[in-house]
Amino acid sequence: MPQVLFRAWIVSLIAAMLAGAPGSVGAQDEKPDEKSFESLRRAFTACRDIADVDERVRCYDQLQIQLEPPRFEGRLSSVTPLFSIEAPSWLRYRSDGPVFVMALKNEHGEIVQNLHLGGGGEARYRIAKAGRYSLQISGTDGWRIWIDPAP
Repeated sequence: MPQVLFRAWIVSLIAAMLAGAPGSVGAQDEKPDEKSFESLRRAFTACRDIADVDERVRCYDQLQIQLEPPRFEGRLSSVTPLFSIEAPSWLRYRSDGPVFVMALKNEHGEIVQNLHLGGGGEARYRIAKAGRYSLQISGTDGWRIWIDPAP
């Protein structure tokens, strides 16, 4: 139980920072994207309003994933080095440009899945099997990619 209380305290602190408390993330030179910031604030508020403690902590744990830095980021085209996953995982990707195309390849260079985004935004794909993979990315602007645990 003390671990749950500690987590709740940490999450409350982060929520206060996101809400614009003095010395918060918003006070830094680099301002976060306003739309993403507002979306995150709404998500924290929704978690806070959950009555069941275990469900609330699970909600906060999911939000923590959203705050992780990207595993890969770049601009235009790139190929990542091989990376390993030990269990099913979410491949989450965000593009700033109008065109984003990505191929998930296995360790032999064979395409497992072609993915794309039109008009920017964010999407995800579930990698079902553990293994070694790489990504071949072609975009018209900046992009970011995360490898998130799948429940």
